[in-house]
Amino acid sequence: MIEIHIDALLGNRGRSFYWLAKETGISHTTLWRLKKGKALGINFETLEKMCEALKCQPGDLLSHTNRKNISKKPRPKAVRRSSKATSHGSAVKVTGITPHGTFSIVASIKWSTTALMSPVFRQT
Repeated sequence: MIEIHIDALLGNRGRSFYWLAKETGISHTTLWRLKKGKALGINFETLEKMCEALKCQPGDLLSHTNRKNISKKPRPKAVRRSSKATSHGSAVKVTGITPHGTFSIVASIKWSTTALMSPVFRQT
């Protein structure tokens, strides 16, 4: 696993995470993902900007360890349930089944149609 040492370098230089984002023009989200080990890769341009701002070499910022990143949780699988919508004039009634039971919704619309919908619900 490749580790990035943003916090250590910022701490040694007395700088903040916000300062690095502002100085480099790299989004806070990108820097956060790098810091937390959530990034899948890093662009050379991003690495260069960070090295220039922190006045360091890429080897000061990155290191390789044999430890695996096991903190990732698997994404929940999508469950497809169908529901049917019918309209009468300017009202529509939607009924369907979810993993938690059935539902029914009545709403006003401006058109008249009958449609079969398949919304996606995620299990947690």
